[in-house]
Amino acid sequence: MASKRRNNAASTQRSQTPAKSEPKPNNEGQLNQEKLETLANKAFDSVTEQQFEQVTTTSPPEDFNPQDCWLKAQLFETAIKNIEADRQRLDETTKQLESQVADLEKKEAAIKLEKTSLQQAKQGFEQEQNALKQERQSFNNQVLELSTKERQLKELETNAEAGFMAQNQAALKALDEATENLRQERDRLYQEIAERRRSLDSEIAQQQDRLAQELDAKRHQYENDFAARQVELDAQQQELLILRKEIRREQKNLKLERELLLEDQESIDLKVQRLSSSSTEKFNVKIQILEERLKQSNSLRQSFEQKLLQRTEADRRFGDRTPDQVMAELTSLGEENQALRQQISELPSQASLERLQQLETLQETWESERLQLKTRVQEQERALSLSRVEVSNLETLRNEKEAMEASNSRLRKALEDLRGDLALSIADDQKRSQFEHCAAMDQNTLLQKTSQLYKEITDLRAFAKDLRDRIALSQGKGKELYYSNQDIRAFLGGLAMSRLHILQGISGTGKTSLPRAFAHAMGVDNYTKIEVQAGWRDRQDLIGYFNAFEGRFVENDFLRAIYKAQTPRCQDQVYIVLLDEMNLSRPEQYFADFLSKLEDIESGETPPLKLQSDLEKHFPRLFQDKDLLLPPNVWFIGTANQDETTLEFADKTYDRAHVMELHQQAKPFDIGKIESRHPVSYSALTNAFNIAKKNHLNKADESWDFINESKLRDLLKRFRLGWGNRLKRQIDSFVPVVIAAGGTVGEATDHIFATKVLRKLRDRHDTPIDDLKQLQTYIVKNWQLLDQSSNPVQSLNILQEEIHRLSGGELS
Repeated sequence: MASKRRNNAASTQRSQTPAKSEPKPNNEGQLNQEKLETLANKAFDSVTEQQFEQVTTTSPPEDFNPQDCWLKAQLFETAIKNIEADRQRLDETTKQLESQVADLEKKEAAIKLEKTSLQQAKQGFEQEQNALKQERQSFNNQVLELSTKERQLKELETNAEAGFMAQNQAALKALDEATENLRQERDRLYQEIAERRRSLDSEIAQQQDRLAQELDAKRHQYENDFAARQVELDAQQQELLILRKEIRREQKNLKLERELLLEDQESIDLKVQRLSSSSTEKFNVKIQILEERLKQSNSLRQSFEQKLLQRTEADRRFGDRTPDQVMAELTSLGEENQALRQQISELPSQASLERLQQLETLQETWESERLQLKTRVQEQERALSLSRVEVSNLETLRNEKEAMEASNSRLRKALEDLRGDLALSIADDQKRSQFEHCAAMDQNTLLQKTSQLYKEITDLRAFAKDLRDRIALSQGKGKELYYSNQDIRAFLGGLAMSRLHILQGISGTGKTSLPRAFAHAMGVDNYTKIEVQAGWRDRQDLIGYFNAFEGRFVENDFLRAIYKAQTPRCQDQVYIVLLDEMNLSRPEQYFADFLSKLEDIESGETPPLKLQSDLEKHFPRLFQDKDLLLPPNVWFIGTANQDETTLEFADKTYDRAHVMELHQQAKPFDIGKIESRHPVSYSALTNAFNIAKKNHLNKADESWDFINESKLRDLLKRFRLGWGNRLKRQIDSFVPVVIAAGGTVGEATDHIFATKVLRKLRDRHDTPIDDLKQLQTYIVKNWQLLDQSSNPVQSLNILQEEIHRLSGGELS
């Protein structure tokens, strides 16, 4: 309705303009009336009634040029078309980007399908593993059946010896042959089972590694591709957002320009109308003035003609004058008449004067109004520029608001996801054990079943020889590990003496290989390697720590090994924990809690290991009173290098540990036949040690008497060396086992004396050389009283090295 009123007002205003004041159209340089009418109608539809009233009150400037207005209108129309074409191109680009996004979503779905297929392949592999486990179980069942048959045959043999001597000798012979065949078949099956188990384990491990590598490679590849595509998609989306913002900004600018164009067009029309109406009015006033003048001139002419006729009549009537006089008088009268006429023509009428005064008054009024309108137009232009700035700022704020709302929605969704994940994590945490790996061992069926073990070691000497052969072949053929009989005997004696071993020597002498090979030779895989780091300061670096935020204990390999050693499968097996590069940090700091507890284990106790934990949560099955016990079947073996990167051991560590110094590997020897047997149990090993202690306790007393002899003690007091009851306990455990394994009392005493006493003489600078020589002479002189079959090689080497060093041998 408002647009119709404006259109009617505009048409009425155009119709009120006089027809004779309209300019005549030409073919060139004139406005195209139809296009102007179209633009005017569009402008009338886009403005408000208040804006239309404000525009109608303005008048065009005096230097207004319709041709320039028309050119500007054409330029605006062309610019509008170009902007619309740009907007169409932007819409096409947007559609292309949306199609690319759809393609990326399809590719992402394909990647998810490939991940699903990989998971299905992984499940197939797990099924194959289960089948292999079932096959291994069937092998174990066959072994049990063979053992049952062997036991029945033994019972038959016992019955034959007890009361069936009268039976047929042929039956006995056949029974013996059957027994031997069954034994051979049992041994063969044992070997096949062992080989089959090793091959299956290696195949399973290889397949697991291969599948894990393939899965990791594919996962990394897919993740990289997806990340790259995601980055590309994000960049395209960012560009799209920028383009959309530019389009919106251009649309807003275009809208403003359209409004300005329409306002300019309306002002131009109004100026044209006002200009034409004012020109017409001026022409009408001039015409009226001229008509008034013409009427006045005609009335004067008529009056003068009457006067002339009257004068003529008077001259005729007064004929006393001559014609020349009359002509002269007429000429003067005519001139006077002409002058009067001229004066009359120059003088306006009273109405004209009044009309002229009114027009001048109107002109002054219009001029003042024009100045006021011009001022108002300038103010409106300034307000319009400010409005444009505010509109631009408002558009920017609106875009920022939209971006912030989108970001806020994303953050709110992420927050909801995090809350859901947190709730799930809290629920899982309530169900989850704070010792996850230990609790997982409780659920491991293999660790919860006891295995068949070798329960008796009848001859420790034969066991040491067999152990040496098995250690040599533990790495496979072509990778033999040769250790001397003396090293094997010292290692076994150290197992009986202390739960802590320190293996010293240069790199490549087999310090790390010996514990691993020993565990393999015992028939078990109970071996855990801990790589000690240079920055360890307390036991948390070794065993782990309690994470109060997550409510769980971060279990390191050391703690897992201690718990695993207590499981039903491993509790009667020897378990080795290797502390590689033990002296990179000070064991008196990170291993301090265990140094005192190990002696409690050696005395038959099972000391608890206090761990920080959540007392309200569930504890694993093998924890007692919420503490983890240190099992007796665990030995801690540390390797140590002596260089600038390592630290020296404290005396209290050396005093509690069994120390071995490995030099170059022994010479190759002939390896005997190795028969298959079950893993050696921990109880069998400790029983063999106890039997050796009973059988050779007197030899331990002889060793102690030699070391504790008063003259030797007096010599050692010069070096401020002494010992306590711990050394007596260590001798009672070490010497008998070395002798039972094939050594001598001199060999065992030399090792104990060198590693426990004379070791403390090394690298001293206040030691008198004469005292060292006296000590050396005493040992050589009195050694034969202890053992004539051996020499104190290690003890004399230490003394000789110190004498050589203090006498300047190092400088030479």
